[in-house]
Amino acid sequence: MKIAILSMLIRNAIEYVREAQVAHDNGRLDEEVRCSIGAQLMLALAVEGIGNEIAERMLDSWSWKRLEKSDTPFKWRFLSGFQGRKAFDPETEPLQTVQRLLSIRNRIAHPKIEDLGEEICVIELHLRDALRFCNREGQL
Repeated sequence: MKIAILSMLIRNAIEYVREAQVAHDNGRLDEEVRCSIGAQLMLALAVEGIGNEIAERMLDSWSWKRLEKSDTPFKWRFLSGFQGRKAFDPETEPLQTVQRLLSIRNRIAHPKIEDLGEEICVIELHLRDALRFCNREGQL
């Protein structure tokens, strides 16, 4: 069952990426962003799920219960170094991508108010979903 869910998450991520590309090609920024966020979330959930699945099978229940509470990048580092293997370096790939995926996922799942200051305004042009940035006086 878990493998089927992970497979579904990955297939959905791929489909979202395809849809985002079509939306981009058609100038549909809103749809491109929606699909990109969907792809990001699906991939982050899949990476987390795969790490959990591997750890749960590799470790005894005592160890797994403790590791389960750790963040996903740490789990992947721990698992990559299991039984004397060389652990993934947090400063290089693939752990950098895992960290980036989960960081973006957390920003989407737990948004915080950000002060963008007075220097940015967003306007709609030509009745399309295009966004442009201008200075504080409203000039492009």
